[in-house]
Amino acid sequence: MVPPKPAASRAVMGLPGVLITVNGNNSGDGFINVATAIFFMGWKIITVFVLLLAAALYMSFPAGGFMTAEPTVCIRGNCFNVEVALTQEQKSRGLMFREHIDDDKGMLFLYSSEAPRPFWMKNTLVPLDIIWISCDNHIVSIAREAQPCETDPCPIITPEGLSRNVLEINGGMSDRLGITEGDEVIFYGIAGN
Repeated sequence: MVPPKPAASRAVMGLPGVLITVNGNNSGDGFINVATAIFFMGWKIITVFVLLLAAALYMSFPAGGFMTAEPTVCIRGNCFNVEVALTQEQKSRGLMFREHIDDDKGMLFLYSSEAPRPFWMKNTLVPLDIIWISCDNHIVSIAREAQPCETDPCPIITPEGLSRNVLEINGGMSDRLGITEGDEVIFYGIAGN
């Protein structure tokens, strides 16, 4: 007579890449292994999710790698926190009556389509660089150090091409930062750009 075989263990494939050993004596060890495998798979999924989220957040930061609560426009790695002019009233007022504009500030005028966008310097107290931006987010034209208007009527400043948006920054900043026509413009925290 052949002696009985001892209770054998068998291997069963569980979750992807997890081998579960189940004892033939139904001691419950298999359940513990399954619970442990599910626990560790959950941590792997959470880790991958966190890494993907971190990468997405990093990609959304301005060129300097900092997070900003303000709408931001970056050109050649130089970023400007901007006020956004959406309504006709905001666009008409622009940067009028401002006695000072910080070098890292400006105003962005948003439009829905490309068109000629003439500007003027009526009631503007400081020189400005006026930067016209195409729908593919490249600079079309720059009026460098546009001077406050001292005549009536004020002269109209016309770009050399069609633009969708217009950025006004402190006069002389374009020259100081080497900003030129054709440069790419990157928008952060500004819907539709």
